[in-house]
Amino acid sequence: MLRWSRNAFVFMTMMDYPYQASFMGNLPAYPVNVSCLRAINETDPLVGLREALGVFYNTTNVSCFDYKSQYLDCADITGCGLGNDSIAWDFQSCTEMHLYDPSNATAGDMFPSLPRTLEQVNEYCERKFGVSLAENQLRTFIGPTAVWKHASNIVFSNGDLDPWMNGGFLEPPSKSVTVLQIHGGAHHLDLRGSNPADPPSVTEARQTEFAEIQKWLTAFYKGRMMDDFVPLLVH
Repeated sequence: MLRWSRNAFVFMTMMDYPYQASFMGNLPAYPVNVSCLRAINETDPLVGLREALGVFYNTTNVSCFDYKSQYLDCADITGCGLGNDSIAWDFQSCTEMHLYDPSNATAGDMFPSLPRTLEQVNEYCERKFGVSLAENQLRTFIGPTAVWKHASNIVFSNGDLDPWMNGGFLEPPSKSVTVLQIHGGAHHLDLRGSNPADPPSVTEARQTEFAEIQKWLTAFYKGRMMDDFVPLLVH
């Protein structure tokens, strides 16, 4: 039940968009605020929890939740979501992601600690998919952190409402890499289509991203034109 509850809060936090969306469930605008209001309007804590989680799970007006069937165990300690999407993310968590860091709660945290080790994740992944994750697999794929000092033509965007934000680049690793901190931005909100409810910070981030891409393309085609130019030699 703890992980079922955690799964809902994680996804509502990621999808805390300023408008109704059905990206990973049918969620209202600002689902975090909606779930909190539902919770505090109840005097019984368990009823409040049920009402809060219903924002994510209750899209068909069911009167009772079967959390044992709704929650799917997952290699990602934060949860994988629902349905076929959850299976795809689960496999990716087993093969490409480093998501076994434990959840270490401190006093006053909403959830208790949730310990997890690489060995536990690999045991699960071997059992379910027949694959495992090496400890340094990501470094093998993309190189050590120092490689990013030589990167170019990249925009790393981070929304401060996105719980994944601290896993991203918060400072540019090189002069030719742009890092954006988007106030009021949820999980890749800037990469979604524009919406009248988008906060100005998201609109500005998109403008910066377009400008950067335009700059890269201009430089590329300018260089290509120079490469294709054959000077006329006069003897």
